[in-house]
Amino acid sequence: MVAVDGRNIISGARSDLANGEPMYILAPWATEEYAGWRTSLADVHEFYFTEWQESYAEAFGDRSARGVIAVAVYREKEPKVTFREQEIRPRFDRSASPSGAASAQAPAPESSSSAKAERSEPGTGYGDRRDEPAMRVAFDAESRPSSRVFLKYEWRETLCRKRLVDCSEPRNRFWPNDTLGFAPPPPRAGLHVD
Repeated sequence: MVAVDGRNIISGARSDLANGEPMYILAPWATEEYAGWRTSLADVHEFYFTEWQESYAEAFGDRSARGVIAVAVYREKEPKVTFREQEIRPRFDRSASPSGAASAQAPAPESSSSAKAERSEPGTGYGDRRDEPAMRVAFDAESRPSSRVFLKYEWRETLCRKRLVDCSEPRNRFWPNDTLGFAPPPPRAGLHVD
């Protein structure tokens, strides 16, 4: 189960990371990327980082977990097998990816440098619609999560101010640029392209 800014990414409701909340189901050892707030079994609205006042959670007046991405992992309860049962019916095809998630898009471009210095806390917005099919499956979750992870995200300027990032040096080449570019083909001397 995943909650962003305290909101379940499937239902949009306030999340307590409880086993009865809507969650994506993965096959053992599988991985997925989730790109947005699920609005139906056919689509999501993309995540993007924005000012807290423009975030999805703030639209509901929920400030309880701003700037936090929370993940709770639940295992499936072992099915009860009786002596009379010959076989256990499979619940879903574990070779298929039931979540239907696709690669996450890059965050929306940031505003000018002068505005960045006076930003509020970051939040996650409700972006553009994109096709991302999913399907419902039967899943009986154990009562407690086997793992929980909480990630706090912040603006780079805040990390600099808190001295979590050394900003006295020139901008780190691994921080994203303000504009997106794509890798060109490598230059090759003497190569002619028709």
